[in-house]
Amino acid sequence: MVSSRRRNCALTVQIQLYDAQGILLDETNGLAEIRRLIAEDRVPIRSTTSS
Repeated sequence: MVSSRRRNCALTVQIQLYDAQGILLDETNGLAEIRRLIAEDRVPIRSTTSS
């Protein structure tokens, strides 16, 4: 889910990520790993033939 809002001329964007079972990711169940991969510039790029 993505939401955004403006406050004092600044735009804030909030992204909520869910796992395959529909559980919201947080620092204890996957989000920390995603943050680490982004910081290390190691974000996997999914490739599919049906996109």
